[in-house]
Amino acid sequence: MHRRFLMLLMAAFPAAANGQQSCIHSASAPSLDRVVLVVPDLRQASATLAPYGFRFTTGYLHPDGLRSDHIRFKDGTELELMTVGGLLGDARAQDYSRLLAEGEGGAYVALTTTGLDAITAEAAHQKITYRRSAEGNRRSLHFPPPSGASGVFFAPRSSELADTDSVTVHLNGAVSLMQAWVEGGADLEGLLAEAGAANCGHLASPDGRIGQVWGLSHGSIVVVRPVSTTRPPRPIGAILVTAPGITPPAEIELPGFWIRFSR
Repeated sequence: MHRRFLMLLMAAFPAAANGQQSCIHSASAPSLDRVVLVVPDLRQASATLAPYGFRFTTGYLHPDGLRSDHIRFKDGTELELMTVGGLLGDARAQDYSRLLAEGEGGAYVALTTTGLDAITAEAAHQKITYRRSAEGNRRSLHFPPPSGASGVFFAPRSSELADTDSVTVHLNGAVSLMQAWVEGGADLEGLLAEAGAANCGHLASPDGRIGQVWGLSHGSIVVVRPVSTTRPPRPIGAILVTAPGITPPAEIELPGFWIRFSR
């Protein structure tokens, strides 16, 4: 199944072999920023992933009681490992605690936009319940369960300084988060379409579910329907682009989440 999945991926994204992005829409569309995984222990999660050739940036204890480590790539995208590290402070921390109680794995896909007003207006138009949150000067827009958009959140694009090579150069050659796979419903696809994402056809996930591919201004997101009606939608996988000349791992299987590599 995994080999078939990779063959389908390369057929749908032929430019990915050269580290290029395909299915790219207008610059005004959302951009793929990161995938957040929730884990019970950051040290153990890092120890699991380090043998696959990743470098880590140690985060800090957030005011709301969350703690994170990061796998950052040269284009500014990342995989983020999040855990509950202290007393839970706000709704965001409660969200992660609930997800962790249901099992480690994908938590959220973060998409960045030029602003949150248009997404907020479309959520209101679709009658999708939303919640704004902020940590310092960082703002984000979330969609609590039972919304089919609850596996994604939006945040404004930032102008943070680029990380150094000591952080972003990985032994496995990964240079970018190219694609995120997330469970979701029609409300999520409606938000993506209204935000300017491009409908790019379908792909089959490793477990056989058919996903709708949405091209973003950077990267793409694949929306698959949830298999459970009692658990909120969550990310299920990510595809990383690797630099030429480096042979990456074939695949990484984590609890509830997979990572694939594409050249």
